[in-house]
Amino acid sequence: MNMTVSNLIRGAGLAAALAGALFVIADLITLIVFIVGQGPIIQGGLLVRAILSAAAVVVLLLGLVGLYAYRSEATGILGLTGFLVAFAGIVLGQSFTWAALLGNLGFLLFGLASVQVRAYPRAASILLVIGAVIGGVISIIALSGGPNNLVAYGRLGADIILSVAIGWLGFIVFTKRDVEVSDTSPS
Repeated sequence: MNMTVSNLIRGAGLAAALAGALFVIADLITLIVFIVGQGPIIQGGLLVRAILSAAAVVVLLLGLVGLYAYRSEATGILGLTGFLVAFAGIVLGQSFTWAALLGNLGFLLFGLASVQVRAYPRAASILLVIGAVIGGVISIIALSGGPNNLVAYGRLGADIILSVAIGWLGFIVFTKRDVEVSDTSPS
C-alpha cells in the first residue's frame, strides 16, 4: 500500500471517528453507573469505561491531527490556534482538571474556523461549537464548586455532543477520496 499524505490524513480521520465512538460508549457506561449506583457489575463497567476512555484519548490525539491537516489552509490561523489549544487541553487534561476548559476553548476555536470557511459541513461544525460551549460552561461551573448533579449530567451531555461532532468530522475526512493536501510523494 502506498502511504501518501492523503492516506495518512484519511487514517487520522478514521481515528477521530473511532475516538468519538469510544467516548460516547464510555459516557453511556458512566450514565448507567449514575443511574444504577453500586455493585460488582458496576465496578466492571467502571473498569471498561476507564480503559475505553484512555484508548479514546490516544486515538483522539491522532485523529485531531488529521482533522486539522485535512483543511489546514482553509481554516487559517484560527484553525491552527484551535487545533493547538485543543491538543494541549487534551494532553494536559490527563493531569489538570482546569485543562478541560482549555480543550473546550480549542474545539470552540476550531469549530468557529470551520464554520467561517465552511471547511466541513455546517451542521457538524456547529455541533462541535455547541459541545465546546456547553462543555466550557460546565467546566467553569465545576471549577467554581457548582452543584454535583448539574456538573455530572451536564458534563456527560456536553461530552456526548462533542464526541458525536468529532466522530462526524472524522468520518467525513475518512470517507473523502480527494483529500485536499499537497502531496509531494513520487508517483
